[in-house]
Amino acid sequence: MEQLPHNRPLWNIHIIKYPTSNAAGNIIFKLHHSLGDGHSLMAALLSCLQRADNPSVPLTFPSLTSAPNPNLSVRGTSIFSNIPKVLRSAFNTVSDFGWSLMKSSYVEDDISLIRSGNPGVELKPVVISTMTFSLDDIKQIKTKLRVATAKYIYNTIKNSSMVVSNIIGPVERMALANHPIKSLYSMTVGEPESLTITMVSYMGKLRVAFKIEKDFIDPEKLKSSIQNAFGMILKTAQDIA
Repeated sequence: MEQLPHNRPLWNIHIIKYPTSNAAGNIIFKLHHSLGDGHSLMAALLSCLQRADNPSVPLTFPSLTSAPNPNLSVRGTSIFSNIPKVLRSAFNTVSDFGWSLMKSSYVEDDISLIRSGNPGVELKPVVISTMTFSLDDIKQIKTKLRVATAKYIYNTIKNSSMVVSNIIGPVERMALANHPIKSLYSMTVGEPESLTITMVSYMGKLRVAFKIEKDFIDPEKLKSSIQNAFGMILKTAQDIA
């Protein structure tokens, strides 16, 4: 992996003027992690963009406010009813911190289909591939299957040898210097994992990007497996009355 020169800023911008079936060109922002974490860097990047339909109006992001639950009554709540929730939150915090400390010092994942364990894997060539899902389909799955799916997905991710990151993007189409942006995604490189997954929502779509250790994981087979699994989950949600 080529290192950024020490006598220049810790960032590069590459403009690729090569039309494809998806876009007229591509822009790659390469930023050193010392400049900030993923969320702050993406926030700085999005602040440089503007709405394609009306540049004078700020970008709109999906609301994170949960819908009120009609089954909950404010009068029926008390300080004692929140004690189990507080204790559970404290236990999860201590447990996650302790497990992270053990993983960084003593415990190592076994070699698997998504972890090669090769020394210097962070310096080896990688393959970056992406796929797109409809946010409406994801909302339908979340509504019909409720929290059960999220629980099992979390347990799977927690016990796997990979990194997963997600960022909420704007609802409207963006533009850079009056050039509309069809899609965007982010990726972290230089990490000692064979598989990294990032997700960015944009204009009703979820762009999922994969950074894969070259010649270790077949990107097309991985994407096909995820697409098939998502199709089965969506069909299950659609079959629920």
